[in-house]
Formats: sequence, C-alpha cells, structure tokens
Amino acid sequence: MKLGKAALVVGKQGQDCILIDIKGSNLYLSKNCNVYLDVVCWESNNDYGSHTVKQQFPKDKSEQLKSLPKEERYKQDPILGSLKNMGTTTVPSATPVPNEAKPIDDSDLPF
Repeated sequence: MKLGKAALVVGKQGQDCILIDIKGSNLYLSKNCNVYLDVVCWESNNDYGSHTVKQQFPKDKSEQLKSLPKEERYKQDPILGSLKNMGTTTVPSATPVPNEAKPIDDSDLPF
C-alpha cells in the first residue's frame, strides 16, 4: 500500500495504525495536541455534489502545485470529498406566550 508521507505500523496490541508526518502533510498541531487540516470548498455542481472539498495549502505550496503538470498536480492535491445541498429548512420560531397578569390582593399591605 502506497501511503506517501505516512506509514502503516502495528500497535502494541496488534492493531493497524497509520503514522502521519504532520508538518510534511501540511497539518497543524495545536498546543493541546489537536491536529487540524485546513480545507477549502469550491463550487463544482458535478454528479457528486454542489461543492468539492480539498486541502488548502500555504501560498508557496499552492504556487508550486500550479507549476506541475495536470496529472501530477491531481496526485499532490487530492479531492477529499464533496458537499451536497440538501435544501433549506426553516425551524418554526417559538411564539411567545403572554404571561397572564393575575390580580394582586393588596388589601393587607400597610401602605
């Protein structure tokens, strides 16, 4: 299996794991050890959906990709998926219920 900048390793309990080069894959590691991937959506209107989802690269990497032949560029900049517009729905707003004012018995008030 070709994994590019990743490796398939076997964990201590025999599970298959993928080891990914974070910096080399243009991923971002937060201070809390969360890993993030910047994505961008392009309007496409094809058979798969209304938008195409791809990884967003830094400007220098993006310029480098533009200089590659089309076939090589597609290998370096794969499509992650598609978005499909499922229509819009409106949630009915809650109608405020007026509080009924109850008469106050003020006959025992001292003022």
